[in-house]
Amino acid sequence: MIPNRVLVLDDEELITQLLSNYLMLEGYDVDATNNPLQAIELVKETKYLAVITDIYMPELNGVDFIKQIKEIDGLTQVIVISGYAKMSDIIRVFRFGASNIVYKPFENLSVFDEELKQIKKRHELILTAIKNAKRVNPEDTE
Repeated sequence: MIPNRVLVLDDEELITQLLSNYLMLEGYDVDATNNPLQAIELVKETKYLAVITDIYMPELNGVDFIKQIKEIDGLTQVIVISGYAKMSDIIRVFRFGASNIVYKPFENLSVFDEELKQIKKRHELILTAIKNAKRVNPEDTE
């Protein structure tokens, strides 16, 4: 089953609240934190459809955060948010598995719902491919 839970992480509490409230209104289950170390623990404990994270945070930069999330659960998708970002950092977040980047200030919050719907479709395709592969080779248990 595809999770409907999203984790929102930003060091700005106002951004975290804004995104959390919007996503809850759109029907998502939302966990939110302003602490990247707490977010890592949440990812270890909970299956998420996606994590929405700032790229620049005091305790842990977004690139290292994405790497850690992907090590914990490679299927969890990451949407990066940033008020500014260097080109080298943008390239690095995509290289390490970010699915999109959205710049602050947000013009329209619906971009998050649209991206999450696309992520759900990708999850469905992946799960279907895994299911079909197991039918072809039932000895393959992974």
